[in-house]
Parts: sequence; C-alpha cells; structure tokens
Amino acid sequence: MTRASRTVSRYWAIAAMMLTLSSTLSAQFHTLTVNGVDYPLLRAAFGDCSTGSFAGEWVIAQDGTSPLTDGCEAITSNVAGKVALIDRGGCNFDVKCLNAQNAGATAVIVCNNTTATTVIQMSNVSVGGQVTIPCFMLSKPNCDALRLLTPINVAIAPDEPELVVWGNQPGEGDFNGGLNGWEINNISCANGAQEFDLWRYSANNTVTGGAFGDGTLTSRTACNGAMVFNSDLYDSNGDEMTPGQGPCTVVQEGELISPAIDLSNTSVAGVSLQFTQLTRQFTSQYFVGYSINNGQDWTEVEINTELPVNSNAIISTIRLPIPGAVGSSQVRIKFRYLANYYYWAIDDVRLIEQEANNMRVNENFFAIAQNAATPLAMAEPIHFLADISNVGASTQTGVTLNMSIVKDAGPEVFNDDLDYNQVNGNTIVENIPFGGSFTPTEMGSYTGTYTISADAADFDPSDNALSFEFLVTENAWAKELGETRNIVPADNNWDTGEAHSWAYGNHFFVPALSMPYAATSCSFSLIGTGLAGETPQLTLYQWTDTNNDGNVQDTERTFVTFASYLIEGNETEDQLITLDFDEPALLENNTHYLLMLEYTAPDDETDLFLGASEAFDYGAMVFLNGPEVLARPRFASMLAIGDPSTAEFSSNGFGRDIVPVVRLNVEPATGTKDPLTANNVVAVYPNPVQDVLNVDFDLEQMAQNLNIRILDVAGKVVLERQLSQTQKDNLEFKVKEFAAGSYQLQLTTETGTTSRRFVIAK
Repeated sequence: MTRASRTVSRYWAIAAMMLTLSSTLSAQFHTLTVNGVDYPLLRAAFGDCSTGSFAGEWVIAQDGTSPLTDGCEAITSNVAGKVALIDRGGCNFDVKCLNAQNAGATAVIVCNNTTATTVIQMSNVSVGGQVTIPCFMLSKPNCDALRLLTPINVAIAPDEPELVVWGNQPGEGDFNGGLNGWEINNISCANGAQEFDLWRYSANNTVTGGAFGDGTLTSRTACNGAMVFNSDLYDSNGDEMTPGQGPCTVVQEGELISPAIDLSNTSVAGVSLQFTQLTRQFTSQYFVGYSINNGQDWTEVEINTELPVNSNAIISTIRLPIPGAVGSSQVRIKFRYLANYYYWAIDDVRLIEQEANNMRVNENFFAIAQNAATPLAMAEPIHFLADISNVGASTQTGVTLNMSIVKDAGPEVFNDDLDYNQVNGNTIVENIPFGGSFTPTEMGSYTGTYTISADAADFDPSDNALSFEFLVTENAWAKELGETRNIVPADNNWDTGEAHSWAYGNHFFVPALSMPYAATSCSFSLIGTGLAGETPQLTLYQWTDTNNDGNVQDTERTFVTFASYLIEGNETEDQLITLDFDEPALLENNTHYLLMLEYTAPDDETDLFLGASEAFDYGAMVFLNGPEVLARPRFASMLAIGDPSTAEFSSNGFGRDIVPVVRLNVEPATGTKDPLTANNVVAVYPNPVQDVLNVDFDLEQMAQNLNIRILDVAGKVVLERQLSQTQKDNLEFKVKEFAAGSYQLQLTTETGTTSRRFVIAK
C-alpha cells in the first residue's frame, strides 16, 4: 500500500469534523441570557424562524383557569409586548403559544415538566401555522430557578459564534418553505422507476411514513422545514411486511444540489460548510460534495462512516472546510445519498468563516500496537505514527505531537514528542514516524495517547487527542479484546454453485525469545446455528513471504499444528471457544505465524459466520512497519476465499479495521518437538480419497523411530503405524471403512513432527 500522494478530496475526507450533539432531543441552538448567565433553549418547529437576537421583559403568563400557568385557555395576565413563561402540560404546545400571541406576547418560553435538563422540540399539532412569534422550550431545573426572578429583562440570541458568509438569510440554506433554487437530481431506483423525487421538502422537519420508525430534525430553523430522503418509505410503502414493494426500491441514489453561491467579494480568508442532519443508518452511504466552478468538477467526501448498522436516529452538525472557495462566484454544494434504509434529512446549510487555529490528530490514520493483547514473552518494540491536519485557515507554529503511554490507568511509562514546528493552513502532514519506541516489560493494561498542540489556542480541542489500548498478558495473543460483530464473505466472492469454503485468521510475529515457548491452544468464536456437525479447523502455519507482497501463497506457508472443532449448533459469536492443539508446537525466533480458522463448506448454501471486531484499526500500524518506513512487516488479519488448503491468504482481509476473534495461546515449552523442516518431504494422495491413501516421505536424515497416526476431527487416533530405521518410503493406508470427513495424518520422528490434512469422500 502506497500513501505517497493525496487528492483534494482525500484532504477533505480527513478534514471532515463531525460535532455530534448529545441526543436527538437536546440540540439547542439558542441561548437565554439572564443577569449575564446563559441558559440553552430549543426553538419550536413552528412560529417565527428568524435567526436574529431580541430582548424583552419575561413574565409568568396566567389564563385564569387552574392550573393558572399552563396557557391552555385565553391568557388573562398582562403579557403584551413581553416574553411569556408558560408551563408544559394540559394541551398542545402550539395552542399555548397561540394563546400567548393572541394576548400580545412577543415570544414564548415553555418550561419543561421533567426533572432532567433535556428538552424536546415542540411540534405543530393543529394551530402552529397561525403562530408568528418565536417559541422556545427551557429545561425544568433552569425554569424553576429563573421563575423566582420574574418579571425580569431577558435576551434571546442564536448560538452563532461564527461569521455566516452564506445561509443566514431565509431561503438560502434553510429550505424556508421549499427548495428555493436548490435542485434535485434523481439518479436511480433499483426497480428502474423514473422521475421519482427522492429528496422531498418536509414542512415540519419530520421523517414520517416509514415502516421502521420516524424522526424529527431539531435544527436551528426547524420551524420552516427541511429536506428529507426517506429510503424506508420509498422501498416499503410504510409496511414492514412488504419491503421491496414500494414505488422506488433500494438501493436508491439521489442528489440535492445548491444554487451557485457567489463568494467573489467575501472578506474572510476561508470558509467551511456547516449543516445539521438527522439520519438513521442501515447500510447506506452518505456523500457531501462541493464545486467551485458551477458543478463542472466536484470534490466529494463520504461521511457518517462510523454509524453502525441499525443505528439509532442521530442528529449532528457537520463542519467541513472548503479550500479554494473564497474568490469564486460559482460555488455549489451537493448532498448525495446512496440509500439502503432508513433516511437522511438536511437543514441549515451554511457557509461560515473558517476558524483560524484548528489542529487535529486524524482519527482515520494513527498507529496502534501490533496486537490488542501480547504475551509478555512475545513483547517487542511498539512504534508510533499519526497523521495530523491543520484544518484552520492560518499557519500554526510550535506544532508538536506527543505520545504518552500509561499503565493500568496509573503511572506514565513512556513519553515522546514529534516536533513539526510550522504547519500551513488547510494542510495534512502524514507518514512521519516518531523517533522513539516502547517495549513493555510488565503485564498489564496500557493506554497510548497521541496529543497535538500548537502556540495558538485551538478552536476545537475535542479532536486534539486520540487514544488506543492494548494488553500485555501471560499467555493470550489476540488482535481484539472481544467481538463487536459477526462476519462472512458476501456470496459474490464465490462462483455460482461453488461451495462457500473460506478461512479467516490472524498474523503473529515471534521475536527473539529468552527461553523456548510453544503454541499450545487456540481460541475463537463462531455462530453455530444451522451448522451442527460441521468441522472447521484451526491451523497454525509458519510463513516466509518470499516475494514480499504481503500476501500468503500456499507455497510460502508450512503447516505446524492444528485443532479441529465439531460444531454443536448452539454457539454464539460472543462465546469464546478454546481448543488444545493436537500437538504443542515449538515457536521459532524471528518468525511469522498465521493462525487460521478454516471452513470447508459442503455446498453453496451453507455459510459459517465468525465472530469479529471493528474496535482496532491496524491500517497505520501495517503501513508504519511496512517497507516504506520501518521495513519489519507486521500484519493484522488474513482472509482466504475457497479451498483453504490451496487458496491465497490476503493480508488486507475485510479491511484492516476488522479482525476475527482467532487467538493464539502460548506457554513455556516443555517436551515439545520441533516441526520437521521443509527439506523433509511428506505427501498424501489422492486427496480427497475414497479407498487407499498413499503416503510418500523422503526425510532429510534417517529416522530411528518413525510414528504415523491418522486422527479424526475430534483428535481421536483412528489408525497408527510405527517404523524403524527408515528414511524414504511409500505406504498405503486403507481408509474405505472410515466415515467421510476431514482427517489429519501426523508423522513424528525423534527430530520433529509434521502433519498433512486430507478428506475422505464417499
């Protein structure tokens, strides 16, 4: 993998900054100021949508009917020209606000009636369309404290610390009543439907009608509408029993494109795109793009990549710098949704002044330890590298990246700095390793943290540090610390009718050891449902990458030992299964090993799902240790499609941010035999076999005592033969009476042992 060059779109992807608000019910975009103290407000989805500030006297509204302060009847107290405080409960929010407006109030603040500090967005139920004054909700704890001060002068202002270059006027990026010059490009529906509008205006900022849940976008201007792409509704017609029966089936693709924006006369040094979104993810892809030449060329980035399958609905504000936009009279913004459930809603699209000082550690590329868990005897130096970005408009000086490691959340055990000195605005700095390294000397839990700093105060310190964890253990060797998902290759990885055989495992490197160690057992997880009686095998290989391509050809790997497992049918991916190897295997110094869970499927309908983890991204670690930097190759997972005995193992796996739960357990060696070297030729044929199995061996030296055993998948010896004073021979074993399935032939001499797998077919 080469990382020597990046495109502008690559920069934009790294520079993307997601500011995820705390929940869908607490996105509060306005502030109430009383006696110099600020309190957060959430605007209603109806009423005045202007973004300006205003001030007035705040008074408690009463309606003359108990309870006096719920505003459900005509207001009788004097609220004319004032901000009315009304309590939640008794009737709809829009009714309360209309009653206050009819009594002359200039604004309404509704006090929540729960003890939590959260609020909800007040919706239009019946009369909200008649409300023309601004209406807000305030939390109950804040209301209870402030109502004691009424009447009092208050100020209400939007939370807009940035200079808005475009999007602060009604009808620009707030979708005030509709598109207002924005364009819809309906690219495709899976069923070929034509002229189907995928992006649609929602007057009340809601996503409704789908089969699997609705949502409300609590945006700054929620009261004047938003744009919605409801993939669920289009595919299912709102009926969870009829997915794929709607007018525009998944996968759907459509774009929402802004009119040309003139930035030729703006005085700011740079601009950023900012917008608020509501989404619920299944397996969709989300893209944001910009053009500085009226759409002739686009720069595009994928966002929301961190959202899990079947995520809960989230509301977040996205902020992306747009290099080169200032000075152009034809800037355009584009939102493209490659939709496979559930929905995406967009509002409050704005171009704002780009912050001057904003450094960050790029979360998509920072090196972690070679393993999530490493036995102390196998510990080796851990090296460090992280890409950084200046996503501010100004050059930053005194830029330093620090690496600190603490043990067991206590004392710091390592600290090192990488000085960049000066970093220009809108710039990525990548591929620079630290000079130092850390080798653990004690078992325990470790946390490594990259932290970026500069001379100027940072605009957003929340992205200035990234941490990772790793364990140093007594025996366990793992690339993960627990499953987060299950995994199986997609059907299109096999030819039509081909059995769904595959293998998935991990790479482990044995450094120079101070005493002999042996691989004694392995641990893994899988889903056994529907697979009772199937027999996957855990195989340990020794690997020499003779062509230096980072992948494992069958000629580069040597069988070391194995363990077979008989699936019971009730296994789950969160269940860790541990098996002893048939024979413990002595580990050699400075040697690469692969532990593979290998599954030989009976047909193209039987799939084995394995436990896996997305908690560790090994991409930067693999690059750092690779030929372009340290030239000491280290890898994460290995994946093979097809017959595991002949298939090539790919070191890219499903991507270097996914690894299987396949662990190697080691112990100090006691009485283990070395594996026979490749100079000892052992062959079994035919394979598969029905009647007679031939075994040819040509050993490097005379064996005083040679033992040959055939073992079934449970590790039981089903046939054994002993020879003496032998070096080369051809033997026949009658296996016709044995049950069909996988077997191992194990050949052992006083100098070592080796095994070969074969299959008996009927």
